[in-house]
Amino acid sequence: MKKYRNRYFYTLVELLMAMAIFAIISVIMMRFFNSAQQIWSKASQKNVLYADARVVLDIMTAELQGALYDNKIGVTADPNNVPGIYPFWFEYKNLNETAITEPIFLTNMPLYPQYTYSADPVLQATYNKAYVTQLNFISSTPFKPNSNASNICEIKYIYLPVRLDNATDDNPTGLWNIIDNNVLTPGTYQIRGGVLARAGTGNLKSDGTSNFDATNTNCLYNFLLLPHDPAAAPTRVKDIFKKTSSELYAPVIDGIVDMKITCYTLVWDNALHSYALKPYNPMKCDAGGTIITNATEPTLDANAVSFGTLIAGSPFPVAVKIDLYMMAERDLREWLAALKYANSFASVTDRTKETYKATLIKNERMRCFSKTIYMSGSR
Repeated sequence: MKKYRNRYFYTLVELLMAMAIFAIISVIMMRFFNSAQQIWSKASQKNVLYADARVVLDIMTAELQGALYDNKIGVTADPNNVPGIYPFWFEYKNLNETAITEPIFLTNMPLYPQYTYSADPVLQATYNKAYVTQLNFISSTPFKPNSNASNICEIKYIYLPVRLDNATDDNPTGLWNIIDNNVLTPGTYQIRGGVLARAGTGNLKSDGTSNFDATNTNCLYNFLLLPHDPAAAPTRVKDIFKKTSSELYAPVIDGIVDMKITCYTLVWDNALHSYALKPYNPMKCDAGGTIITNATEPTLDANAVSFGTLIAGSPFPVAVKIDLYMMAERDLREWLAALKYANSFASVTDRTKETYKATLIKNERMRCFSKTIYMSGSR
């Protein structure tokens, strides 16, 4: 029996203390790994964000640098390489645009059909501005439609903002309706908000049939056909780019909470005795071809008037700057949830207060990706 008396045994208190220490260490380790996982997840989402931004900016760079510009006035164009068939059109669009003469329709806004920038704090924070800019040009693009025989296509880019009025769990950024009756399957289709959308028109439709018809000046591939005589075609450029596209608008990238496009032209600076880059404002015209100016939206810059009209189009830019403001998916959902919470308050004061908190989330999480593209098109 003596040999067992000197053997040491753990008491119940010691076992309980050991288990408590082990539990504390386990909790600390779990928190450490959870924090590490969150950091890894955020870093992964940011990597995706940067990769997406780089891809879309590379695509826009390739197409803009391949843009063709030769829009001489007074020359009748024909398919046989006659000068004056490649215009450029930089315009802005109202978010509540519903005119059936437009190629893209931003409709179905039952909650805020007459939106203005200062009308509502929540909507102001969502849209950031009452208009979006659109680029329209002809390009020798490496990203032509699959069935197209030629690389020369009409390209359109437009940013569709995030919207709250028809947002769902499956589509937290809302949906925009686009009406297009000149595609293979005419009708209305939807694109989610917060995306850069692109449409292209080549010499072939998606079913392989031709878009080009030398006997029909209203054909989709019509930049080869419309006359340059101002008396014959006073709205020549508008007629080209206001036509619907042969390809459906498709999202190029999502997660965009704002987008800015700035076109620059060279202007002589008397003070510097040299040319300097000067931004010019986008153009806007109604269904009859009249240029519209509105104090709440971009006005038509006098410099743009001197370079182009509805016949000649916007001046061909020396450079185009693209600013993409993007958020990772988790951050975007958190911002939208905060906006929805702000939207639940009836009091304007409370809505403004909660919207400010949501804006802080956006400003903290948002990333800006910018690129200035110097043009190399033929003039």
